[in-house]
Amino acid sequence: MSKPEIPAIQNVTAGRAVRCAAERAPEKVAISFEDRSLTYRELADRISRVAALSSEKWALGAGDRVVLLAPNCIEYAELLFGLTEMGVVVATLNPSLTSSELKKIVADCDPTLVIAHNELRDVVDSALPTETFGGNQTDLIKDIQPIDNYPAITEEHPFVIGYTSGTTGDPKGVVLSHRSRTWTLMAMGVEWGCFGPNDDFLLMTPLFHAAGFVFLAAPLMFGGTVTITRSFDVDRAITLLSTDRHTGVFLVPTMIHRMLDSLAESNIPFPGETLKTVISNAAALPQATKEKVVNQWGEGLLHETYGATEYGIVTNIRPEDQLLKEDSVGTPFANMEAQIRDQDGHVINGEGTGLLYARGPSTFSGYWRNPAETRKAVQDGWVTVGDVARRDKDGCYYIVDRAKDMVVSGGVNIYPREIEKVLMALPDVVECAVIGVPDSEWGERLRAFVVAADSARLTSSQIIEHCRNQLASAKIPRDILFTDDLPKNASGKVLKNRLRERKKREQ
Repeated sequence: MSKPEIPAIQNVTAGRAVRCAAERAPEKVAISFEDRSLTYRELADRISRVAALSSEKWALGAGDRVVLLAPNCIEYAELLFGLTEMGVVVATLNPSLTSSELKKIVADCDPTLVIAHNELRDVVDSALPTETFGGNQTDLIKDIQPIDNYPAITEEHPFVIGYTSGTTGDPKGVVLSHRSRTWTLMAMGVEWGCFGPNDDFLLMTPLFHAAGFVFLAAPLMFGGTVTITRSFDVDRAITLLSTDRHTGVFLVPTMIHRMLDSLAESNIPFPGETLKTVISNAAALPQATKEKVVNQWGEGLLHETYGATEYGIVTNIRPEDQLLKEDSVGTPFANMEAQIRDQDGHVINGEGTGLLYARGPSTFSGYWRNPAETRKAVQDGWVTVGDVARRDKDGCYYIVDRAKDMVVSGGVNIYPREIEKVLMALPDVVECAVIGVPDSEWGERLRAFVVAADSARLTSSQIIEHCRNQLASAKIPRDILFTDDLPKNASGKVLKNRLRERKKREQ
């Protein structure tokens, strides 16, 4: 008797998931952007034509690297899925990079081709092979026929290279596999439940960023609709979320702060009845802000997640725990393990504080052409990005600070995030950041940058007095600098390296 034929294993990729969704509901709207929308049938067809274009006209093959430089747009999804389904590795770069910043990253990833939105063409070195799209240009795939068969791409094959923001040094290329991204998407579907066929997810963050991409891809993987905006506008965000249309939204803390401020001066009913999930990430969401969201937007909505491009998503705190576990980022995400290690590298079991490590199918494959930095980040299969965390008796995690941001003043180790938390409790403080600056007597002293509310008459002495009532003397900032804003990267993280470069302003 002959053995039964074993079906060929189908590797899971994000592009394949879109094709499967198109088989289920071809005429359902997949993506909506400004005055355009694509059904799943149209999206799958355009992805197929991009795939054909990449091999037939551009002669790209598996392993070739392509830089994608574009603002949020429908073509971003088409290009990303079409290229990666052919095994092309896409470096998704920040469209706001300067020419010099772009040149440095291009030299690192050594792309075969740069694909740039027409409005960014002048940023790209004219010596680089470049294709442009957008604006009044002819559609790149206008005369291209869909591909018949996609090549077999393994789940371990590189999907994208995402460059770090360079908050602690030169940007590093984070290599993410197809497996990393699809496992992240599946865990998101389980945890947040706002990406299915009856959902319309609102995305207002940059698509080039790792978080932006996964919130684009998750609805498409599960047959939902994703509504993309070109950028974040507070008034438009409130209007969109006040309608009975969107079921989920991803917001970085800066967006939430601006929305809360704007809503405080408005009588508009908010949010709409269909909204069931609000997800915050990219930077710490202060406990005072969490309480405002719960009290003003309603219970059962807010999730805060912790992760990094190298990890994927590590933890999530659910709505029911937001007021019970102050400042916590929750428990490990689906299929993720987390542990705390002491300064000697020993695992701390139970409660404790130390360097956070994580392990799971969503972690990165290493830094591009940078084995030394990869060895620092990956130890025994566990990944760390240098964040110090605490775990309580219930297994909930709390991010203390980045190890590199720790300040040593008079021999005392100080984590700025603790001081920032105290400052954010002041009603008139909109945002803040604390850093260490050189001091001849103490080695380092604390400097606080404070963004105050427009109507506030906050003074340095009031802030210092507030801190004196809640912090040990070594943790009280010696310098208080008021500023209109804080420098941030595209994901909303404060760029403390830029703050360290600022000259002290006169009060």
